[in-house]
Amino acid sequence: MHAARLDAATMAFRRAIEIAPERAAGWVNLAVALETTRHFDAAHEAARTAIDRDPSSVLAWLALARIETARGRKSAALGVLRMARSLGLDDERLKELERQAERQE
Repeated sequence: MHAARLDAATMAFRRAIEIAPERAAGWVNLAVALETTRHFDAAHEAARTAIDRDPSSVLAWLALARIETARGRKSAALGVLRMARSLGLDDERLKELERQAERQE
């Protein structure tokens, strides 16, 4: 995605969070945009906030695992995925990412 479009998307997600900070979706979208632009610390914080807002958000857990992977923290990513599964989140995307992480360890 073009850098200017990512910047615009990030700004839009931040505005959405200002309007509805309690909703996980805005935080997840912000986390993904920040991870895409390699702002890993801010992306991690946004994903964690999304999980705090809605622990059942599969997308938030996936975002956090992908951020950990992008940071080179494969063990942390695997831990995130296992935590999500231990909470009863039974989603094929979580399972597949967990299988990939296990193969890379």
